[in-house]
Amino acid sequence: MNFDTQTPMALYKANLDLMLRIAALMQQSRRDWLEAGTRSAGDSISRTLGEADRAIAAGDWNTLVTLPAEAWWQGLQRGVGDLQNVAENALGNQARFAEGIRQALADWQQRCTEALQTAGANSQAGNALQDLLNTFAAFRVPTAAATPGPAAPEAAAEKPKPGRK
Repeated sequence: MNFDTQTPMALYKANLDLMLRIAALMQQSRRDWLEAGTRSAGDSISRTLGEADRAIAAGDWNTLVTLPAEAWWQGLQRGVGDLQNVAENALGNQARFAEGIRQALADWQQRCTEALQTAGANSQAGNALQDLLNTFAAFRVPTAAATPGPAAPEAAAEKPKPGRK
């Protein structure tokens, strides 16, 4: 009896490649977040040292007394920009991650399809696997443009709590 060993090996390699690519994408995502956090901490330390230098350089009590209020207002103004940068970084990181996952899944699907076609997937098991792959063909990773709309008015209305009328 002659068993096909190439098809299972090709499918195994496709699955292993998918797992490795997802692990690499996760590692890159963690690296991106670490770099963003390191940059943010460095900026914060630089600002704090600058404010300390201003306090040391203050020549009179009036200047020294106004430093905390000035620092608070400057921090508040910078906070808006910092928050916007964090949001932009988060969206960019997630978009790159989602695109990488989408590409990895598309490549995995292609490799599995090729392996099954090479094997002459005329058997019942081959047809079932091909049907499964066709199901995955309909899968699409949503893009950043596909954001949910506002909640329906019924969902936004407060529901009565048990025991209250």
